Amino acid sequence: MSDEVAVVRRLFAAVEDRDLQSMLACYADDVEIHEAEVLPYGGTWRGREGAVAHAEGFLRAWGALQGPDEISLDPQFGVMGPAGCASCSGTGP
Repeated sequence: MSDEVAVVRRLFAAVEDRDLQSMLACYADDVEIHEAEVLPYGGTWRGREGAVAHAEGFLRAWGALQGPDEISLDPQFGVMGPAGCASCSGTGP
């Protein structure tokens, strides 16, 4: 498994566990997260502070709708989950 796939798998597990510190550990310091503007947390989020604000917005929007029985995310199908798609860039941790 490539290093990139391993990072995406760790990120998906952290999102499923609602573990902010583990999510942040997957991001480079210069992370950029791009979400569709139509989402409640849409826009471009930059850096660690942006990643935290993005996660908080995501949880505000979807947290009450996602339960423990939710289907697990799987990076073999791309970086996409049931709530939408995010693209991320950076130099990597």
